[in-house]
Amino acid sequence: MAQLRFAARGVQIGFPAPNLLQGLLDLLHIGPVSSGAWQPPIDVIVSSQLARIDCELAGVAPSDLRVSISGNLLRIAGCRRAPDAQPASAGFGYWSAEIQYGEFERVVELPWLADARGMRVGSQHGLLSVEVRPLRGAAQEKRGVELALEKGRGS
Repeated sequence: MAQLRFAARGVQIGFPAPNLLQGLLDLLHIGPVSSGAWQPPIDVIVSSQLARIDCELAGVAPSDLRVSISGNLLRIAGCRRAPDAQPASAGFGYWSAEIQYGEFERVVELPWLADARGMRVGSQHGLLSVEVRPLRGAAQEKRGVELALEKGRGS
């Protein structure tokens, strides 16, 4: 059987010609399931009164999604599960595999402490939208004092 060989930067890689596509996918670590966490794209729109975070999560079931706030950090995490693959014995194989599956996480730093009780979460057409407002009152003032003390220690 013929072997295809690739050499780049002193590294040679070879695999049988009939498996060219799969060999290339293996070489590039592309396949139906990603190893490690991936990061979905997000948009963050912020004013002094509101922040909206839009996160592209097509194919993620609501039960596989977690949204939380801690201080000024918004965390979006979950899992996009790979669809059931056709059995290789039936002659099916990936021709192209670009969609990332598996665990994901995004952490967004907001310019102010967030009010977790007022957080609104919605989803439409694979786009998750999270709206959060700044925390007002004593807790916000306390953060300002803590920041001032921390700055004063380093002077």
